[in-house]
Amino acid sequence: MMRVSSWKGFAVGITLMAGVSGKGFLNREAFNRKNYGYPAAPNAEDWKKRRIYQVLTDRFGRVYASGGTESTVHCASLSDYCGGNFKGLIENLDYIQDMGFDAIWISPVLHNSKKGYHGYWTQDFYKINDHFGNAADLKDLRQALTAKNMWLMIDIVMNHVAPEIPLDDTDLHFVQDRIAKPFNDTDMYHKRSLVGDLTTYDNLNPRNLKDLEKLQQGWLAGNLPDLNQDNSKTRTALLEWLQDFMTEYQPDGLRLDACLHVKQGFWREVSATANVFTMCEVLNGDAVVTAGFHRSGLGGSVDSTLNYPLYYLLQEYFGPDAKPMRTTLPEKVKQITDAYRWGNANDIHALGNFVDNHDQKRFLSLDFNNRTQAEHRFKNAFAFSFLFPGIPIMYYGNEWAFSGGEDPGNREDMWPVLDALKRGRDPTAESVMEKSIVDMRPFIKILNKAHSHYIGSQAEIPEYVERYKSDHVYCFSRGKLMGCFSNSESSAEKITLDSYPFLYGAQLYNILEPSSAKFCNAGNWARKVFPDNGWLSSSSHDIDSLTVTLSPGEVAWFVDKDDTFVSSNRGELNFPHCSE
Repeated sequence: MMRVSSWKGFAVGITLMAGVSGKGFLNREAFNRKNYGYPAAPNAEDWKKRRIYQVLTDRFGRVYASGGTESTVHCASLSDYCGGNFKGLIENLDYIQDMGFDAIWISPVLHNSKKGYHGYWTQDFYKINDHFGNAADLKDLRQALTAKNMWLMIDIVMNHVAPEIPLDDTDLHFVQDRIAKPFNDTDMYHKRSLVGDLTTYDNLNPRNLKDLEKLQQGWLAGNLPDLNQDNSKTRTALLEWLQDFMTEYQPDGLRLDACLHVKQGFWREVSATANVFTMCEVLNGDAVVTAGFHRSGLGGSVDSTLNYPLYYLLQEYFGPDAKPMRTTLPEKVKQITDAYRWGNANDIHALGNFVDNHDQKRFLSLDFNNRTQAEHRFKNAFAFSFLFPGIPIMYYGNEWAFSGGEDPGNREDMWPVLDALKRGRDPTAESVMEKSIVDMRPFIKILNKAHSHYIGSQAEIPEYVERYKSDHVYCFSRGKLMGCFSNSESSAEKITLDSYPFLYGAQLYNILEPSSAKFCNAGNWARKVFPDNGWLSSSSHDIDSLTVTLSPGEVAWFVDKDDTFVSSNRGELNFPHCSE
């Protein structure tokens, strides 16, 4: 989604349901993969156990018509097409899978207007963007993923079309050769002069019906013609296109752009027509808002939303001006978890958790005091997002600590790194990316492996349990995996936990420190005796406590040394042998 500003923190509640279309589903059979000889699509329960790698197709990998791959030459302009394509993605699926990701989310694939490298300026819904390849190339990508037991999520845009259509301020005057096909009727759009532009919408409160109407009918960025889904011709054209698209390309899931700007009744029809897992972009920091879009909630319409409430939380407590965590972080976590328990507690596990994406400047572009602080906070934020209930999503380049700022700076080209790897060169050499990068792949691989073992492979998805809180340390567990996170670089933090998911006396390893003595010496046990009424007596009781020490800025994931995760991954993840 292209935007000028972000929007967070409005308490909306049930008001979002206002204006939902009262029209029922079209009298048309929903897309069914089995009718075309394909296995059933993975559902929400299946997706909850996956980990997603997000790419902008134009910026990731490229294969030339001659058959050559990659290049050390950087993109001339990040505001225009750079040359990435579907074949470049296929060429580098092993690279993605080796880090532990088992699904990819790719940017929109349809034909766009000039400079629509990102895919969000659709000009022809029935044509594949030839900058990325052709229909056969997209199908080849789908087949290559299937062969690796990886899934494909495709981003689609149904709120607006390309900005290049010349439009009169009063009656939408079209120039025929620049119409976004098949939307060739002025009634198929919201009238710009009646509602206005959404150049910025931070000041709009969706609890106010007029503001809600602007959000749903206004033109994003001030120049993106807004489709009118209340118009039967528009709605029919969009849903018929969707059915054709699903039949042709067989994605395993859809990411839906700009969901807050379209009535939920339409998204409900989209979910029914697509008949696959749907994840909405709802750019809002209030969990009540995002939870309201989930199918199991009152009036919900999709399987999942991107977890913007968590995104803002991570920036608040691990960003440059990190706040004390003791009181407000647990409160904000509770706001998120409570919002999803309102409809169906299991919905929270379908959230899309992320630290970076293509719409927001990268975490490492924020104004940290120094590189060490930035890397510590980055690791904390990442590990928190992977362990928090939801589906982990990583934006390409995070594994190399990319630090681009506002769009398009956060949409760097990836092939200089990929080319260096293929040639056996060190990608962290500044001559490769022309700025400092760090190889975070070993860290990311441990996060993915542990998520797969402790969460993805479990018959029942483990729940979130808070274990410890102080100004600068916060711990929670899911199943037999416990994470402790810190946001202070001033001193080490020694903490004592009376609540933990381990047996007393178990030897703990910090799996995020495989090359450090901290891996083996992760914690110490003690037994506290609490007398009854101040005096030791037969009614006195004891509590087993665990003491751990975190170095300044450290993040830890603790596991029992006897867990099979340690022995089965010792070689691949370089876990050391510890003396007993």
